[in-house]
Amino acid sequence: KVVDDEMKMLAEKSCYEHPVHSMIIEVNDPIWEGYFTTTELNEIKSFRLKDLPNIPEEVEEYLNKYNKNWKSGKELYEYADDQKHDPITQFNFKWIRESIMRASELFFYKDTLNLNGLSESDLLHEVWPFIYRIFRDREIKACLGERSSAAVALGRNEDRCLEAVERRSRKAIGAKVDILFKICKEELGSCEVGKDNITIVDDKYFDDGLVKLPKTLRNMLSLLTQKNPAQVNNLSTAGFLLRGLLWNFTLSTFAVDFLPLLEAAWKGKEVMKNNVETLNNRKRKVAELNAITKDISASLPYSFVRNSCN
Repeated sequence: KVVDDEMKMLAEKSCYEHPVHSMIIEVNDPIWEGYFTTTELNEIKSFRLKDLPNIPEEVEEYLNKYNKNWKSGKELYEYADDQKHDPITQFNFKWIRESIMRASELFFYKDTLNLNGLSESDLLHEVWPFIYRIFRDREIKACLGERSSAAVALGRNEDRCLEAVERRSRKAIGAKVDILFKICKEELGSCEVGKDNITIVDDKYFDDGLVKLPKTLRNMLSLLTQKNPAQVNNLSTAGFLLRGLLWNFTLSTFAVDFLPLLEAAWKGKEVMKNNVETLNNRKRKVAELNAITKDISASLPYSFVRNSCN
């Protein structure tokens, strides 16, 4: 089978917007089971798969210090509190220590974590703060609070121009994300947070996890490739999808449940840092007058815009 042909088939059949219209294929979307076998889906998932950065040995060794069976949240808190690190030269250790101390506080009065009733904001700041606090070294900025993505706004307004025959269209705003990761003006990734009762069959997961987040990341990637088209196959963006239901673990399983989350956050940050290096790896251009119209379309188009004329 040719993957593009199967994607085109679904796009032509669709009566509603689907990520396939943005040339996005999420192999975990059950709809693809009607187009590909399990073997084919696994092959698609592994094709030209970008490897995540490896965790440094010293960081892995430090994480293993907390890979124990803890009797209480207080015991874990006090153990982490006894660790001392240079806040600048040992930032990763400091971040791990503080993240574990905050997480252990959730188990002070009960060994089982109960997320019922917590809002998305509560979850982000009480349960998931390690996701944005890893960026406190200021290399990359984690912008909180329903931030609008400039990349999405540019994609939605790609055809906006001076009025001539028809009135100028209103400017569309970008998608608002729970966390926007950026360095200077370059957007490198985003994060969406779901409440404790969100499952993989809820509309919130479908809308944010399978549509909004991947389309936002694609728009960011499209804008980055415009800055350095030669690196189109090497650039990437990073996204975090946080759902409270996945964190229903107990203190007895803390090491196997929480430490991998810290590893994932660290790797996500490293992906963004590597992306900045790749973006800056470009050759000097010869200055030219803008006298001849050239094909200036992005090598990677923006995501599909609903009700677009294209």
